[in-house]
Amino acid sequence: MKHVILKIGGMSCSACSNSLEKFLNKQECIIEAKVNLVLASADITYDDNIKLSELEKIVDKSGFKSLGVFKLEDEKIGKRKIITLICFGVLSIILMYFTM
Repeated sequence: MKHVILKIGGMSCSACSNSLEKFLNKQECIIEAKVNLVLASADITYDDNIKLSELEKIVDKSGFKSLGVFKLEDEKIGKRKIITLICFGVLSIILMYFTM
């Protein structure tokens, strides 16, 4: 049993997400599927014998577009963003010290 979260394109209303979720849950190779309209994603648990590309073809067959694996923005924090955060933190502490 494998698990993946896919980005979905083409969903514009709750009826779209409900129809995609029902379509995915009717497939034999999919154990469970949950579709989130706000994040435009599908949380899918599927059999080990199916490939991710075949899973994306199933989503495309439903009338929506699979845009690849969903990754949260928090996972992509780079060194530059961390260094910027530290610098602004130090500067704000210095500024608070001088205003006292």
